[in-house]
Amino acid sequence: MTQIMEEGQDCTVGCSSECCSEETLSTCKEGGHCKNGSCLQPNAAMTCLRKDAQGNNCCPDDSVSSITITSKLPTTTCCKDGHCEPTDTSYRNLMGTNTQSNKNNCSGTDGEEGNSVPYSDEASAVCGLKRQDVMESKPSTESAPSTECDATEVKTLSQPSGKDAKDTVETVANGPEGIDHREQHGEILETNRKALQNGPGSGSEAKDDEAALDEIVTAIDSFTALDDNQLSFKRGDQIHVISKNNEEWWWAEHNGCYGYIPVNHVSPKTLEELESELWQDDEYFGSYSSLKLQLEMLNDKPRTLAYRTAIEKNAEFLKDKVIMDLGCGTGILSLFCARYGRPNKNKLKELCCGLGGLSLFCAQFAQPKKIYAVEASRMADKAKKLMLYNGYWDVVKVVHDRVENITLPEKVDLIISEWMGTLLLFELMVESVLIARDKFLARGGVMWPSHAKLYLVPCRAQKQYDEKIACWEDQYGFDFSPLIPSAKKEFFGRPVFNHELDLQDCLAEWETVLVMDMKRFRVEELEEITQEFEFQVTREGTFHGFASWFSVDFGGFPSSEPPVVLNTGPEHEMTHWKQDLFMMDQPTAVEEGDSIVGSILIKRNPEWRRHLRVMFTWEVLKAGVRWGTQKQKQFLLWR
Repeated sequence: MTQIMEEGQDCTVGCSSECCSEETLSTCKEGGHCKNGSCLQPNAAMTCLRKDAQGNNCCPDDSVSSITITSKLPTTTCCKDGHCEPTDTSYRNLMGTNTQSNKNNCSGTDGEEGNSVPYSDEASAVCGLKRQDVMESKPSTESAPSTECDATEVKTLSQPSGKDAKDTVETVANGPEGIDHREQHGEILETNRKALQNGPGSGSEAKDDEAALDEIVTAIDSFTALDDNQLSFKRGDQIHVISKNNEEWWWAEHNGCYGYIPVNHVSPKTLEELESELWQDDEYFGSYSSLKLQLEMLNDKPRTLAYRTAIEKNAEFLKDKVIMDLGCGTGILSLFCARYGRPNKNKLKELCCGLGGLSLFCAQFAQPKKIYAVEASRMADKAKKLMLYNGYWDVVKVVHDRVENITLPEKVDLIISEWMGTLLLFELMVESVLIARDKFLARGGVMWPSHAKLYLVPCRAQKQYDEKIACWEDQYGFDFSPLIPSAKKEFFGRPVFNHELDLQDCLAEWETVLVMDMKRFRVEELEEITQEFEFQVTREGTFHGFASWFSVDFGGFPSSEPPVVLNTGPEHEMTHWKQDLFMMDQPTAVEEGDSIVGSILIKRNPEWRRHLRVMFTWEVLKAGVRWGTQKQKQFLLWR
């Protein structure tokens, strides 16, 4: 039965549709009350905040039932038929059928904003309560904890799927000024005090308090409470878990506050353990403990000889210096520096110990005062043996640790390291080099490499396309072409990191898309790098993708000769890096005079810190006119 009521009237028995007026389209259940052109419900299913997720008013301010639900949850809607309604009721189910907040009361029993809506008997919310609220019902003589339940960073999360609505304890509501707000709903009984501490599902069914309070988790991301039922915290905070209500929300205590925390924001591991996992330190440093990998680098003559030549040409400037060889590996570069000298009054420090061997070069030619060969992998033990066996143990000090963790008795004059990887940056060892620079490099000190450049060129890759993609068109007389989309994703969703680019496959002159001055480049700049490009096609052919490589130089010391350069491009002797190939999904025919314009975005993985995501955006212009549509493809390197 539909009953349209006038202002100030109650919705009577049988009212189940439009209660106030046809204009408002506000639907009330039995017992609703018409106020300011909309329906007020004495036992509303939920009470909402005033603004939507974008911070805008959801419905008219005077329409209490249309104030938006908890503002940051993405799967809620603002207004429906003149009132606030969520698209996903899981959070409401967890909090109970009535989630009235003790900070955000929107309406009163008389329809006036600011007073408490009567709570249902079966459930109400426990909203980020402080420790003093879970003690005696009378006001405590002790002051409440001064720590605020706040955080600065807001994180969006998926809706929880709670199921214990009937177990939710009675909410502490705001009362008249000067009166303890708990008195508005009567005194908190002993069972309710325990329930406040243990959260929903407590009471007779509560878990052992002491056992629960012993579990401590670490916040892996900051979170700002979306309502009073939740806790705010910052990355790295230690939080006491009291009860695990479901797979997405736990009841917890932090800094004297009680409330729900999102499970996907916390971990039982320490922040240090988590960061080590996200950096994949065990896997990363474990790989450099292998003689196989070290031998591959030692056998890369263009690489190793470039470092040795730089040391030889600058030997006079390296005397009486302290050197750090970072990631020294076998210590070959340190030995080069130390070989022809003994410690005297020099100050030389090398930051690159890994099996790359820079320490040996420094020891051999430069006659340094001291070389610190820093190596985080177990290869450090082998490097120590090599220093002792070759007679340079008193010149080269091998430090077995991450450079971020060490201290040194002096500043260093040179940091030498071989940190480059796929697309120049992969593995992000360069971050450790920059940190070492900021911690240890003396004023006027030198970084080797001193500069790094990343190059890009459009290219043909017909062989790779035929072997991995076109082959599916005919397999023993059968058409396997439906597998081509999967093949493109599997074979070319990541770059081909060992590609050998033929100069004849370059369709244009290459461009420099990144330049790094190692004395000035900042760690923060590694998070996101964007560069536009415009290639003028000089050779007719099929454009399959982009190839990349890098170069580094060894400047910084006064010299009449140009700095030594290590270039991994196709016109130079092949290195173990070779070139990198980024295959696009659709080959495109281009002619001389066409243009390939677009941009490259290199973005660091926010979780797996040694990994990158590379986005290419490009289009072909013929005689300056767009030909076809703009295309885009993202590559994982490697996560």
